[in-house]
Amino acid sequence: GDHRDLHSFPTRRSSDLFERLMLGLRLREGLEWPESSPEWLANRSSLATRGLLEEIHPGRWRIPDSVVPLTNQILLPFL
Repeated sequence: GDHRDLHSFPTRRSSDLFERLMLGLRLREGLEWPESSPEWLANRSSLATRGLLEEIHPGRWRIPDSVVPLTNQILLPFL
């Protein structure tokens, strides 16, 4: 099979989104994270279950301080 797409770089749009998520989710007040595609919701809830994301208010999420060093890995599924 052709695996090239696994290594393709994110499009400009998705890398902007990635940056926004990365910065926003590290803020103490978190980030307003609009409901999105079903895969995103599934990823988000599995990360929350593992303690890698927390919902501080309905629709407002942050990465707990203890796992901030893992931010890149946490956000990989959303690229």
